[in-house]
Amino acid sequence: SQSVSAFVIDPVTPANLYAGADGGLYKSTNGGASWKLLTAGLGTGSIRFFSLFINPLTPKILYAMTTLGVVKSTNGGLSWAVMPGASGVLLLALDPEQPTNLMGVVNQTTLFRSTDSAKSWKSLGLVVPGFAGNVRTLAIDPVDGSRIYAGTDHGVFASRNSGGAWRESNAGLANTMVTALDINPKAPNTLYAGTQYSGVFKTTNGGKSWRRINDGWLDKVSEILVDPATPSRVYFSSSFGNGIFKSSDSGVSWSNVLPFQTILSMGLDPTNPKTLYAGGGAFVVNKSNDAGATWKAANTGLPTSGMQPNSVSIFGGVLLLTDPNFGAFQSNNGGNKWVANNPSIPAARSGGGAIPPAGPKFLNFADGFQAGKLGVFALQFLGVKSPAGFLAEVHGYSRRVPLNQTRAERAASWIPWATPTVVNASDCPPIAALAADPITPTNFYAGGLCGVLKGTNSGAQLTALGTGLPPNTQVQALTVTPDGKSLFAGMLGGGVYKLALP
Repeated sequence: SQSVSAFVIDPVTPANLYAGADGGLYKSTNGGASWKLLTAGLGTGSIRFFSLFINPLTPKILYAMTTLGVVKSTNGGLSWAVMPGASGVLLLALDPEQPTNLMGVVNQTTLFRSTDSAKSWKSLGLVVPGFAGNVRTLAIDPVDGSRIYAGTDHGVFASRNSGGAWRESNAGLANTMVTALDINPKAPNTLYAGTQYSGVFKTTNGGKSWRRINDGWLDKVSEILVDPATPSRVYFSSSFGNGIFKSSDSGVSWSNVLPFQTILSMGLDPTNPKTLYAGGGAFVVNKSNDAGATWKAANTGLPTSGMQPNSVSIFGGVLLLTDPNFGAFQSNNGGNKWVANNPSIPAARSGGGAIPPAGPKFLNFADGFQAGKLGVFALQFLGVKSPAGFLAEVHGYSRRVPLNQTRAERAASWIPWATPTVVNASDCPPIAALAADPITPTNFYAGGLCGVLKGTNSGAQLTALGTGLPPNTQVQALTVTPDGKSLFAGMLGGGVYKLALP
């Protein structure tokens, strides 16, 4: 009935076993047939063991990471002493070739070393320069003690000189939380991926390999935009209050063109790519006419407080904004004035009953409109509070938008999506990513927890698309190559996936 979280075997006398449990340390001298609780030096209260190490050259010496800190035994676990010089050490690793040498991590960031069996410790600095969070585990190479490995929230890092310098060791390790994607329209094999906590990555071979081009360790990239006219100009925005960053050399260097603001969405005017809009921050909607050099507020007609713009889209001279608290807004004059664009929503078509008419909430618009053709944008219905609570079923809406329609005509005729086939609609929320088909504007792609759905005829049909995505992992970003032949999906844990489209 014990939860055992640490376990070692005596390498000299294998019948001796040690088990660190929530109730303390247990020892067996007969290969596990019976166990004895050892409490000397550990106190009588509850204690938890996180890790346990045995000196392979002198097996009577043991170390453990516990709720008391680092503790040590020199008599095979019969008694223990807390190491006063190890205060704050949360992780521990033992050099098996030189067992008097130990490595520890303080506050999940800073590496410490002891060369005297944990009596004293010396700081070696951050595990990864510029990185300030969440080292989860350490290991020392049993053949070469100068080689150290750190498992972190950003993957595996390796040091060849006892922690003096570190390098990434993540090739093929697809654990990244991808939150934004965009593609170079003039070089479709070049993509940028924004992540949560792991910076910005770039590929120039269609996703076969990636390299990090911006650290941003403690940030979440909300959106990436590539200037279609000048693809060497790239922007990414921060969800964690660091504003907007710009590169003019395809990601080699970056400058913070709008600092100290939380930006949840960005939109680039395709007819004048130097015009950029950003949703969020102190201005709520920020506008730049000079590629991010200067900014001004563009808020007239929007609510004065409580907005969290989730999507900004531009097509045919029309600017569209969605906000989960206030719905959809539209501007026909470059953001100088906004009007609400919240048409009535049809009733839900399942057991959820009719959607309450007040306050429809929208999340995302899909971009990809072409002048002179029918455009389509798609929305997700987030849900509204009702006496029964929070409606969880996904409700999608799309609309054909001839670009020569009047504003009144654009504000009408919302079409509900069909119920998805193959997948269970209740498995899909939230729909976190949308992308329009650049070849057939009435088709689009929607990503959520159920993978990727393809909408045809403005959502009249909605089907599951492709296989191979990691299960129970949310699709957070989607982008399509300009020729419509490849779809990229950024996963909220799992990296980037590619699908060939028919």
